[in-house]
Formats: sequence, C-alpha cells, structure tokens
Amino acid sequence: PDLGKQAPSYYVLAHFILPLFISLIALKLIIREIFSENKFKYENYLLLFLSVFYLVNLPRGLVRHGHAEGFDNFLLSFAPFVLIVFLGIALSPRRQSRISFVFIGLSIFGLYMRVPLREPEESPAYLAAKQPLKAEMFTAKPEKYRLKADGQSLQGEILPLASWLRSNLKEHETFLDMGNTPMLYYYAQKKVPSFFFQSPQNVHSLSMQKEWVKELKKTSIPLVLMRHVPESWWDKTDGVPNEIRHYPVFEYLYNHYCFDQVVYGYEVWKPCREATSNNLEFENRQLYKYFDLKNLPSLIDLPAVQLIKAALSERNTYPIPENRPEWLEIELESCDLSAQAEITLLKDGNAYGGFYFNINKLLRKEYNIRLSTLYSWWRMKPTELRISIPAGCKIKAINFAKEANP
Repeated sequence: PDLGKQAPSYYVLAHFILPLFISLIALKLIIREIFSENKFKYENYLLLFLSVFYLVNLPRGLVRHGHAEGFDNFLLSFAPFVLIVFLGIALSPRRQSRISFVFIGLSIFGLYMRVPLREPEESPAYLAAKQPLKAEMFTAKPEKYRLKADGQSLQGEILPLASWLRSNLKEHETFLDMGNTPMLYYYAQKKVPSFFFQSPQNVHSLSMQKEWVKELKKTSIPLVLMRHVPESWWDKTDGVPNEIRHYPVFEYLYNHYCFDQVVYGYEVWKPCREATSNNLEFENRQLYKYFDLKNLPSLIDLPAVQLIKAALSERNTYPIPENRPEWLEIELESCDLSAQAEITLLKDGNAYGGFYFNINKLLRKEYNIRLSTLYSWWRMKPTELRISIPAGCKIKAINFAKEANP
C-alpha cells in the first residue's frame, strides 16, 4: 500500500494493467493458432513464448523482487516489448511501418516508464544513450575476471564465524541460521537442516514452516544463530521481522533454546539446558521489543481457533486467559480516521513489549495479532494486555483465540 501511494499510476500499470493485457494477448494468439486456417507466423510464436515467460516470471516480482527493492525487472520482464510489438503488428500493415512503430514505442517506454522514485536520468534509455555498449567492455577470457564477494564482510565476519562454528560442532552436527546469511552453510561446510535448500527467508508458507519444524524436532542442532547484533536487513526483510514472517519456527525455538552469547555479530542460542549466559543487554533488547506490524493485522485471517470472548473494559486492559491463546482479535465498531494503534503486554504492572499496527477505516474492521511472536510472551508469561486506539475509534469486541491444531 505504501508503494502504491508513492507512484499509483506506475504501481497499477505493473501490477494490474500489464498482466491483464499480456494475458489477453497470449489468449488471442492461442485462439488464433487453434482456429485460424492461415499459417501461424514466426513473430506470433515469439510473442506467445515471451508472453508465457512474462506470466511465469511475474510471481517472483509480486512476491519477492519488486518495487520494495527498487527495481522492476521481474515485474515487467518482456511485457513492454510484447505489448508494443503486438500493437505494431496489429496497427501497422507494412513491415517498415511496424519497425518504426516498435522502435519509437520502445524508446518512449524506456525514457518515461521507470521504477518509482528513480530520477529521469536513471531511466534505461537515457543510460543506454549516455554509455552505449562497446566491444572493449567485454573480455574474451571471462574466467580471469570472476565476480568477487564483498571481501570486507567475508573476511571480517563470515569466515571467522564459519571457523568458529566448525570448531564448536562435531563433524556430524550442524547449526541453524535464522539470520538468512548468504552461503554461510557453504563456508562452514555444514549441512542445511531443512528439506528446502535455501535460507529461511524463502520458506514462505505456513505449511512449509510447519514441515520444517517437524524436521527440526528430529535433528540434533546444538547451535542456533538467531539474529544479527545489531539487527540488519536480513532480520527484517521488507520491514517484516523474521519473528513475524517465520513465527512457527521462532516459537519452537523460544520453547527449546535460550540465549548463550554473541559471536562475530550474531546471537548464538543453545538448548536451554546448555546455555550459560544471563546477559542483561540481551534481555533488555528483547523483553521490551515492539513490532511495527503496519497493515498486516488487517490482512491476516485467523486459522482454525477456539475463540474466548473478553468483556469490554473502559480502561482497555484485558487479562490473558490461563490457557495462553496465541491470537488476539480486535473488532472495531466504527473508526473515523486512519491512525496507529498499540498493544502492550503487562505483568505485575510492568510493560514487556508489544505491537504497533495501522487502523485503516477503508479496510475491514477486524484486526488479528499473534501475541506469541514476542520473546517476552515466552520468557515473562505476561498476564494482561493493554490496547490503545485513537479517540475516533470504538471497540466492538475483543476475542482471544487458541489454535485448534497448532
């Protein structure tokens, strides 16, 4: 939603208009191939192939590599080319006219259609004209000039950490990296403790994460790299904390592992019976943490749950039921504005972190928050929570929800 507000026309074009147009073009080409008596032309095969490529590649831009990362390679791919060439063929009867139409169309698109917030001077066509490709830019022996990794980070953090891991693990043991460090398992020469050979960042669905937890329960993992110190982009990709993105895994870890020490900029956790540290800095950092959920609570649907209705309180403070339900559902009766709300976990009158989230009067009126994603939920076992909402909003119902099949 934030990106859509920054460049609404471009956002709508990349996410809605182009996918619709390319789908219609592909459908038209397929129907023409099936029902037309005329010979199918080679340019139609090319357009159909590129259309299918674009549609198959599109989800990567929608889910992962999109405007939030500052480029549109996966969102657009061949879509502008397909659209302009198709229109050129359809509108220009002569071959020479088609070439001119396509050349002008691609030039205009390259000049004016660009990633939101880019300067005009960074558009593809401008850069191509400013620095055209030349033969001397390419080498005949590319193996001599291979791309090198960031040497400073590699030498200062990754390789020493990999060496430490090897020296603290037996040959058959491995570790779990929840910090999404690229290639760390390779440098440490340890197996990835997952059925999915990628970082946790790519294990998106709840079903995949729950399968992963089953695998973790059967695997001996003496060390867990929980997060970076200080936290980095890898701990909250796109502004979504890993504890929220991977809550089934983190909650399993909170139940079985405890903080032990900081090694080369990483929190190292061990099984609680082996952890020796009582680090006050760590406790202060995690016990009082607030997660900014932005619009997420208005987009999440509750799983199969057992609802526990809470009596409305004028102080907006509610006791947490003894069976410690994971979810909190807030239903608003009315709201005159869009603003930010706050939830704070409490025990003996002391606050132990919580959540911020956006209330949007245009979205639905139910907001679902998973309380158990906070470390303090497990460490301090809070007994009540306080809900702070804007003055223009009125609460209709408060429900705690316990998962039927966690």
